[in-house]
This record gives sequence, C-alpha cells and structure tokens, in this order.
Amino acid sequence: MNGAFKNRSATGKYPPAYVLSMTLAQSGTQIAGTLQRPHGPVPLKGEIRKGKITFSGSSDAEHRLEISATGALQPNGTMAGDLMTNVGNMTWKAVRNGGR
Repeated sequence: MNGAFKNRSATGKYPPAYVLSMTLAQSGTQIAGTLQRPHGPVPLKGEIRKGKITFSGSSDAEHRLEISATGALQPNGTMAGDLMTNVGNMTWKAVRNGGR
C-alpha cells in the first residue's frame, strides 16, 4: 500500500446499507402488506407456517422491483432470510417497531 492508505484498516462494525419500512398483517397463515421504498410501494403477499415465512410482490413504479423472499421467525422476535429480486439477491432482516 502507498501513501494515505498505508495505515488504514477496514476492521469495524458497519451499519445497514439499505433500510426500508415493511408493514405486514396476518390472518391465519396468510400475510399481506407493503414494502415502502424510495421509488414507490411494493404490495406483498405470502404466508407464515411453522415459523417459516415466504412472501413476494412487484411494484408498478417506473423503477420496477420484483421480489421473492424466504425466511424464518427468530427467537428474539425478528425475522431474517434470503431475498431474491430482479436487481440482485441479498439477505434481509426485519425488526418490529413497538407492539404487535
């Protein structure tokens, strides 16, 4: 390494790079809701069975987003899993705000 980068390190904790708001409602095993993003909302539909969650949706916005997600309810009350989209795949984590 040279100059200004010689004594720098990438070691450390990094905050989330992309945070979105998601609202879900559950009726039996079925879920429905909305993922809010800067280019418009994405309606979601899916289900929760035996601690496993699946949902999918697509937006009608100019910057179309198609998503399909799988995951699981975590012991601490969060949800986490894998998210596949038409713009790339990633892991996701959801932390509920306030009550139920």
